[in-house]
Amino acid sequence: RRRVTTLSSEITVINAGSVMESKALDVSKKDIGEESARELAGVSNLDELKVPLPSVSRKALEEREKRAIRLAEESFSHINQKASPEGQKIFDKLLKACNEVVWKGESILVLKEIRVDPPYTADNCSLIINNGANSGGLDEHSLERVKKIVKSAATTQS
Repeated sequence: RRRVTTLSSEITVINAGSVMESKALDVSKKDIGEESARELAGVSNLDELKVPLPSVSRKALEEREKRAIRLAEESFSHINQKASPEGQKIFDKLLKACNEVVWKGESILVLKEIRVDPPYTADNCSLIINNGANSGGLDEHSLERVKKIVKSAATTQS
């Protein structure tokens, strides 16, 4: 007996409520030709369809769905409709490098301590100073790192 392993990437879960019509096709009754059935099922041998489906945890599916929704919402929060395409590209590059990057109006805030203002060049990067000092301890080195990322993002756009 051949053991078949089903990868999660081979399984697609659909909402049964979205199925408008279903029809069972039987190769033995000649409803459909064997070659067409293999093509429709995406298998090379119809015996592969006789393998029972793996059990699926409802809780695991719900967690997967929640995670996907959270990631999608997070991705949407990274898009600023008011920013120029260049600004959005720089934001994306900074986000990839720093992970804590947010939009504040049309300005980009990096680690809550460094601001990049339009037109999003290295010259438009500055430390945010509150009450005469930056609160989080980021220094000129951090600022230079952000400037370097902004500069490299600007040169790859040209």
